[in-house]
Amino acid sequence: MRLHHLQSFVTLAEELHFGRAAERLHLTQPSLSEQIRALERELGVELVVRGRQVRLTDAGEAFRGEAARLLEEIDRARDRTQRVARGETGRLSVAAVASAMVGFLPWVVREFRAQRPEVGVEVRETNIREALDCVTLGAADLALVRTPLPELDDVESEPLRAEPWVALLPDDHPAAAQEAVGPGALAGGTLIFFPRAYSAEMYDELVAYSRPAQVREVLHITTAFGLIAAGMGFSLQPAGLTAFTHAGVRARPLAPPGLESDLVAVWRRDDPSAVRDTFLAVSRAVAARPLRPGSG
Repeated sequence: MRLHHLQSFVTLAEELHFGRAAERLHLTQPSLSEQIRALERELGVELVVRGRQVRLTDAGEAFRGEAARLLEEIDRARDRTQRVARGETGRLSVAAVASAMVGFLPWVVREFRAQRPEVGVEVRETNIREALDCVTLGAADLALVRTPLPELDDVESEPLRAEPWVALLPDDHPAAAQEAVGPGALAGGTLIFFPRAYSAEMYDELVAYSRPAQVREVLHITTAFGLIAAGMGFSLQPAGLTAFTHAGVRARPLAPPGLESDLVAVWRRDDPSAVRDTFLAVSRAVAARPLRPGSG
């Protein structure tokens, strides 16, 4: 059953006049008449009584309502499809590391939802390895992770902004009152950081920089802050994480500067998405703004 036959029949049912209906449809009257006959042959029933006054049969009256509802549903389906293609509706799943969750992602999600209120956004906090797995396995549309990263296949990535690493120290640490902290002030202490399995590249880089006597691995950043406040060690984290403040913890720049981590967006290469592209555009705009550091 052809869509334009349905539209022709509904128009004829509204006009009850072949000439006026053909004019509305920009058809010749014989062409409209043939379309109606083709529809009747398809259905195996007579829909229209032809004569000096056109009227619908009982079957035609019944089919008129069904055809009109079908055309309305097709219009709604077309509208929904086009809106998804434009990124105006749908769903987006984001997997992000803790430092992105604190100092960056909330601002992106807030602005994205203001621009695309009909898009459902799901955010999950995870570590670098799991975030990358979520993208490659299709469990997330986008990952926000940090460099250094392992070699990746079948994905696209885009650095959003570089952030310097800072030292998070107990407020009574000898270096907490300094303007900046060098490796010598950290060497021999206890580095509080995420397990090496989360990101071997990042873990090894920070251990080489700070030369701790031991590493105490924690699963959550809130645990790290608590242990630092208790005087049980120090941590190295991206500067954006200092938006999350904690009593008893001081954030100090590293000296000499130069140890940085890029916040990177990662997505599947073979998965085009207008919703994700809009989210990326908002992410770029937020990333271009100054960091929002916390106190301390």
